[in-house]
Amino acid sequence: QAVAFGSKPMLVMDIGGGSTEFILATDRSLMWKHSFELGTTRLFERFPAIDPMAMETQLRMAQHIDAQLEALWSVVDRHWPTTLIGSAGSFDSLATMIAARRGTTLAPDAATLQFSSAEFDAVKDDLFAMTRTERLAVNGLPDFRVDTIIPALALIERVLLHGIAELRWSRYSLKEG
Repeated sequence: QAVAFGSKPMLVMDIGGGSTEFILATDRSLMWKHSFELGTTRLFERFPAIDPMAMETQLRMAQHIDAQLEALWSVVDRHWPTTLIGSAGSFDSLATMIAARRGTTLAPDAATLQFSSAEFDAVKDDLFAMTRTERLAVNGLPDFRVDTIIPALALIERVLLHGIAELRWSRYSLKEG
């Protein structure tokens, strides 16, 4: 309903506090799905030193994420999706922040927003360098996400490093079907 699938595989990602779900699909088939016990709250509890995010913490978090998502890496490396579709929570905030950087807002009836990995990187790099107080002032970032957005961005970054250049936000989440 929000993002049209084509014949090439697309990867859907739904980041929660306790887990992250992935679905690999085309317009014709569900190819793979898995839920990993790796969410933003779990990552924040394991790596609380994000104020701002030091390079050493970034590297340790990246290593942990990569180890936890080994099953995903083998699927991605086999099917090469070029688009990441992000749904719910953290992606809602990311889409709102990207729209704000573009000088617009997300329309209440907008179902999707397409953006590049370069736009994602700009947001991630800025937020990683900020203190919590600075993140509280970011347009489009709700107060309740100022801590958990950092591990969410780290998770997304690790996925994008596997050759995905395009992102699409979906207003609809997995619970909508």
